[in-house]
Amino acid sequence: MTDTEKIIAYIDPDLEEIIPMFFENSHEELQELENALADGDYENICRLGHSAKGSALNYGFQEMGRIGKAIEDGAKAKEDLDTLTSFYKELVNYVNNVEVVYK
Repeated sequence: MTDTEKIIAYIDPDLEEIIPMFFENSHEELQELENALADGDYENICRLGHSAKGSALNYGFQEMGRIGKAIEDGAKAKEDLDTLTSFYKELVNYVNNVEVVYK
């Protein structure tokens, strides 16, 4: 997947009104995650990965949930920060390129 390739996510139309707030919160958490990575704060990286995973799966964003889980698990295992940063970049790419289709 390239950095500009659109990612389609099929989401329940009942969630249409709250999805913009979900993405607003996601952008805020991505900034927090970037800061935690810069600080090497594994506890916060784990918490933010867990949060991304849980909220994404609750809204139906399966791929975003998978990436959040990889961040959470990687932080628990204290994987090197380069690996966690690559997951972070994958998450940023997802959030920036997902196209929501209500179905």
